[in-house]
Amino acid sequence: MTQKHQDTYKSIFEACEEGILVVNKDGAIVMANTACNNLFGYQPGEMIGLKVEDLVPPSLRNSHVKDRRTYEKHPSPRQMGKGRDLSGRKKNGSEFPVEISLNRAQIDGIDHTVAFVIDITERKKNRRGPQEK
Repeated sequence: MTQKHQDTYKSIFEACEEGILVVNKDGAIVMANTACNNLFGYQPGEMIGLKVEDLVPPSLRNSHVKDRRTYEKHPSPRQMGKGRDLSGRKKNGSEFPVEISLNRAQIDGIDHTVAFVIDITERKKNRRGPQEK
């Protein structure tokens, strides 16, 4: 790939409003865009090397490891946790509702999982009745 193509892909990656995580087969984060760093409260580069489970509430980490391993055996584009409420965990420990979709991508000939993460806090607030706000 030419440098021009690499620069184009990097620009697109960084321009997305959705958080984007690229995770290897062991669950380690290898790339995160600026939007993802902002969503989870990390500085640029700080998420690299963390396990994706570090972004999951502690009570769900063990089950997430099992789910991630199952996905690795049978990867396909899909919404994660369809029909369930999902939460992300920020660096400061606070949690927020998320919507996540998963896809596969090859980087340098190696399969990776790409997760697109959206903070749905405002959407959930707008679904509640006036008495619940």
